[in-house]
Amino acid sequence: MFARAAAATAASAAGLAVLQTLVYGGALLYVFSKSAKFSLFKPAEEMVYISLDEEGRTKGKAAIDVVGSQAGKSGGSILQQVGAGTGTQGGKGGKGRARQWEAGGGRLGWH
Repeated sequence: MFARAAAATAASAAGLAVLQTLVYGGALLYVFSKSAKFSLFKPAEEMVYISLDEEGRTKGKAAIDVVGSQAGKSGGSILQQVGAGTGTQGGKGGKGRARQWEAGGGRLGWH
């Protein structure tokens, strides 16, 4: 009985360690992506408009922001729909099959 409780406690501690590692890793990736965006991508985006006059710069930024934003959202939506249709999103996809971990067999299978 004691061995079973000890094993459950060890498994719980291991699960918490993995969760903590994933949370810290995700936080680091988030900080890295935001710092890269504001230190690399934004200045490069602004450099495109340097050669334009004030009116062209204003209109160009507005047009690119609107079109780029909508194109990005549409592209992301299309990729998500294609992924859901092929069963790669983790949810039900394709012919209603989802990839799951089988608790009893401990193998990756289709259900």
